[in-house]
Amino acid sequence: MPHPFERPVADQEKGHRRPRGVITRPAQPLPASTPPEGLEALREHLHGSRTQLDHIARLLARQGGGPPTLETATVTIPAAAQEQGFEPGAPGVFTQDRYRVPYASVIVVNPGAQPLTVSSGPPQGAAPGGGQGQFTVPACSYVALNITGSSLTVYGPSGATFAYSVMTHRIQPSAGQLGPPASAVVPATAAAAGNASAALPAGDSITGFVITAGLGGATATTATVTVTGAAGGTQTYYVAIPATGTPLPLDVDFLPPLAAATPATQITVTWTGNANTPEAAVVAQGTAS
Repeated sequence: MPHPFERPVADQEKGHRRPRGVITRPAQPLPASTPPEGLEALREHLHGSRTQLDHIARLLARQGGGPPTLETATVTIPAAAQEQGFEPGAPGVFTQDRYRVPYASVIVVNPGAQPLTVSSGPPQGAAPGGGQGQFTVPACSYVALNITGSSLTVYGPSGATFAYSVMTHRIQPSAGQLGPPASAVVPATAAAAGNASAALPAGDSITGFVITAGLGGATATTATVTVTGAAGGTQTYYVAIPATGTPLPLDVDFLPPLAAATPATQITVTWTGNANTPEAAVVAQGTAS
């Protein structure tokens, strides 16, 4: 049985050639969707490095049941290749050589601090300055557009990571901000049968949190996790602790970020254990409002 994230060889041969660049997560088809079409499903692709892509929510709508998606992937832009005509020190370039089936729409998610230039043509000696079949994705933003092509080229800083989806059907064009990158990452640790709280700086919004618990004890139990201090009131979550084995992490993102109730309020993520809970790590992530 193939790995669940592996694309069958036959699909590769039918749909497209291997792209140039560093694929950080294997491509997989987008799953059915809620408007704006394009929001909620690149999460798994963008979620590989939480410290870099910390509060980016799972972008791109579920597409199941519709016309096919040629490719969805997260890539890291390599340095521009001089053999392609780029000058030394030129911005990096990622290109997917050829799609054997022309695409009709593209969604690009840019969590980085620099804009990206997207083109439906093959790589040139420099990023195009504008025109048909080309668009810009600002920093910390996503753009979904109907453009047609058989190649996809993205220009940007070398080492920048972004996610994209290429589809054979037209979509509802949309664009939006992802929000600023997290400026605060606050860890806390709970001992077995203990509690732990991770409090963001006063006034910061919360972009997400992660709870990781250790090996369960002899008795199954449930731990409680609360988020307090946010506008709208307390949010409560539960982590099931098995009698044996390790519970799944509780990984929550907020898009848009949840604002603090007041500028003087600290949003706090709290793990409340009991006599049977294992040790746990709490990491709260936030950004200045």
